[in-house]
Amino acid sequence: MTKHHIICKCKGGRDYPSNIAYITREVHTKYHQLFFTLLPDQIVTYLVNHFWNGQWNWVRKALNEYDKEVLRREKKGESTHNEGESTHQPE
Repeated sequence: MTKHHIICKCKGGRDYPSNIAYITREVHTKYHQLFFTLLPDQIVTYLVNHFWNGQWNWVRKALNEYDKEVLRREKKGESTHNEGESTHQPE
């Protein structure tokens, strides 16, 4: 596993736990091959404009549904991360 800064250090990202995800080296390499040092909102904008035909309404709806699911899980005390997703340092 390797440390990935969600907001990259070159754009002011810090070593705060909330800004770090631990992912495989292969995934980390592919991420930066695809997105270089783009910020998360810049990545979504790029995807919407270049791959999803500018369908912002669809993206907003999907994010809204995701937020509802996260809140539902939090209320039940369940994990809010997708299965297979790792955002914390392995022990």
